[in-house]
Amino acid sequence: MSWLRSTSADRDLLFDLTGDETVDQDDSVELVEGILGTHFGDANLDGFVDRLDATIAVVNLGSIDAGWARAEFTGEGDVGLVDLLIVQGNLGLGPVAGPPAAAGADAVPEPSSMLLMAIGGLALLCFSRGRTSLHR
Repeated sequence: MSWLRSTSADRDLLFDLTGDETVDQDDSVELVEGILGTHFGDANLDGFVDRLDATIAVVNLGSIDAGWARAEFTGEGDVGLVDLLIVQGNLGLGPVAGPPAAAGADAVPEPSSMLLMAIGGLALLCFSRGRTSLHR
């Protein structure tokens, strides 16, 4: 697949997403899976390769000068059989899992969550005091 064509982009390392000083398929995989968090075949970028993506590919089959949103996943410019096979091969895949958490990293609640917990605690305290005074 020639997702990133050999053009001046090869000399302009702006498109080198993997840092290996070459622009190749690895960079397109990094873009799709690492940055966008999805898979090849996810035309609508909703994170899932599903029937909607297959429909988009079939409807646009034979289109020229197409882009990702029209199911052109190879970088060749037209939606062809290979694009349909990409959707078929990845059908059913969901969002790419993020990188594993660093060792020793603990989840820390956001300040707004702490505020909500404090308000809830105060409300519970006031409610329980009100109920005990009614039962006396």
